[in-house]
Amino acid sequence: MSKLNWKNSIEGLVITALGLMMLALALSIENNPVSLDIGWVNLFAQAKFTPTIAAAAVLILGILLTVKQLKGTHASAHISKEELKRLAVILPLIAGYLLAVYFSNFTVPTIVYTVAILFYLNVKKKSPWKLALICGIYVFVALIVLPKLIGLRLP
Repeated sequence: MSKLNWKNSIEGLVITALGLMMLALALSIENNPVSLDIGWVNLFAQAKFTPTIAAAAVLILGILLTVKQLKGTHASAHISKEELKRLAVILPLIAGYLLAVYFSNFTVPTIVYTVAILFYLNVKKKSPWKLALICGIYVFVALIVLPKLIGLRLP
């Protein structure tokens, strides 16, 4: 393989490594303490089932991307300056939201995050009153309707 193809395949290698890490974490989830009598149903009911499937999918897609990039049939992604600027705003918003939810309750950070992310992503595309209406509907559904519908008690 040429040096260019190895350099081009870094993205696929990172996704493959991420898939391996996710798979290791998913497989480390303990089995449910109560098992079902039907064996194949018990497999689907385990807490680790969905994370394992998702991690395996990421791993397989990472391997496929790496192979295509090594062959030179798939170029590596390029990020524009505008996308980097967007990423520099969105990632701290997400990190701040996760930290706020971890250290406080769920309601206030969700409202603040919803308003901030919707206005940031759509401020030039929609009028502010439409965005406020969308935020209000989303917050109402996410914090009131959905928890009552599925019987979920939010912290």
